[in-house]
Amino acid sequence: MRSRQILLLSLLIAACSGDDQEPTNETTDVGFVRVTAPTLGLGLDSNGYVVTLDPGTGTAQTQELPVNGLADFGGVPIGDHTFVIEDLSANCALVDDPTQPVTVLGGQIQPLAYRVTCTAPPLTGPNRIAFQSDRDGFTEIYTMSPTGSGQTRVTQDELVDGSPSFAPDGQTIAFVQTLDGGPDEGGTSDIATVGADGSEETFLTETGLETDPSWSPDASRIAFLSDPDLYGGVAVMNADGSDLRIVFRGSALGRPTWSPDGTALALETDSGIVNVSANGLDPVPIVSGEAHNPAWAPDINRIAFDSPSQPDGPGIFIVTLGSGSPVVTRLTTGDDHAPTWSPDGNQIAFSRGAEDSAEQDIFVVNVDGSGLTQLTTDPAADSHPSWSH
Repeated sequence: MRSRQILLLSLLIAACSGDDQEPTNETTDVGFVRVTAPTLGLGLDSNGYVVTLDPGTGTAQTQELPVNGLADFGGVPIGDHTFVIEDLSANCALVDDPTQPVTVLGGQIQPLAYRVTCTAPPLTGPNRIAFQSDRDGFTEIYTMSPTGSGQTRVTQDELVDGSPSFAPDGQTIAFVQTLDGGPDEGGTSDIATVGADGSEETFLTETGLETDPSWSPDASRIAFLSDPDLYGGVAVMNADGSDLRIVFRGSALGRPTWSPDGTALALETDSGIVNVSANGLDPVPIVSGEAHNPAWAPDINRIAFDSPSQPDGPGIFIVTLGSGSPVVTRLTTGDDHAPTWSPDGNQIAFSRGAEDSAEQDIFVVNVDGSGLTQLTTDPAADSHPSWSH
């Protein structure tokens, strides 16, 4: 509301700037156009785009338009006008025509949205699994190979570091650092990153209300929960913590997961798992009821999740997406949670054991249910695996 009042005030000033004009409640002879560029996918161009009003005329105006940002054109005379967007990267394409007509009405804000989709090849990494463990007396981040060998401690701060998310290229791990029990107990939780070798631990948020980070498939952005118990929801920021924005407001309860093409997010809500665009629009139910920790497969057609309340017992499940209704199949039976896919989509690693208990270990299983293998055997709690791609 405040931004709209400011925009309308600018219209009034523009309309009354002439020597013989005075403020009036009548419709002005100028309007306002707000141009946006909702951009989905991978390899988004940080340089953004360029938008021109009435190109080729003596009154042409040009502005830069950031990716998922806006450009405001004020004091535009009423009537028909033309806008053109340019400077898209080669890997990005417009959903609509780059030249768009706009009819400007006096004293009103006219929206114009250029929808852009970008593509990029998938990243590959060293094929390792990050997880959290309190085996050394503090909850820290560790990594290991997919066979359970080479278990290595990454964070060394002797604080509570958990919920790791391995960047697809295997170079960086995002995680949550919790102090004094977290927000539920009057403490804080923030998103940080650390190199897979333990170097360059960096905080990305500072409000103390962020949890459950999830890397985008091109390692350029991180989705996470922001103050989910109050007025937040799911937020997205760049890998360096810049350009933080809330993309979904509502009852998001667990870690979001990106679709392999970067155009969508699957979210856990109080009514089940929903699929929304990466800009938070158009939520579509996928799984109803008590379903947690969605994890999108590399092939985009499958999402793994855990559910503790199925009639035939808790476990890991896979929902297959397609043109018809989603189809849910059981993968494991047990107190299993936090699934994560292997880079080739043939295996799923997960935690087994009651959450928040010392009796947790990490297992891996083939997607046909065969080959169940325990990867960790430490008496401490090992949980929340995240597979690099």
